[in-house]
Amino acid sequence: MLMSDLEKPLDRHRFFRLKMRARRKEESALIRTLNWLFETIADYGWGVRRAVYAWAVLWLGGGVLFSGSVAASGDNGNWRDWLIAGLATSFSNAHAFLGLADEGGYLAEFRTVVENNDGWGVVNSIGVLQVVLGPIFLFFVLLTMRNRFRLGG
Repeated sequence: MLMSDLEKPLDRHRFFRLKMRARRKEESALIRTLNWLFETIADYGWGVRRAVYAWAVLWLGGGVLFSGSVAASGDNGNWRDWLIAGLATSFSNAHAFLGLADEGGYLAEFRTVVENNDGWGVVNSIGVLQVVLGPIFLFFVLLTMRNRFRLGG
């Protein structure tokens, strides 16, 4: 609080991170795990690079998996088309709140291609994971950018 009064947000956040690390030793296993994940993914709301990497890995990794699944289905298409369809489907899953893959959405055709040619059977399981984690990771990106660059306050 003293750092807030002195208008030193960097030091204030450093003390916050130290406090959160110290609390981790006293909390229950679930809270300890969530605390550790928050530190690992977003450095307690300060690590822009970490948050962007986690967000990008979520949808780029899913896109590569989807592309491989389409390729394994025996579809004789072009590998670039598979990659584009996989990345587009993964992006729409990770940002499901935008409705990009819904009926009439901009990326609905790509999702149809991936669902119809799912050679490994990963579309549903990876899709659910992306739908749940995508908004969380995007929130971490926006939170860290706000904290780091002092946007909006």
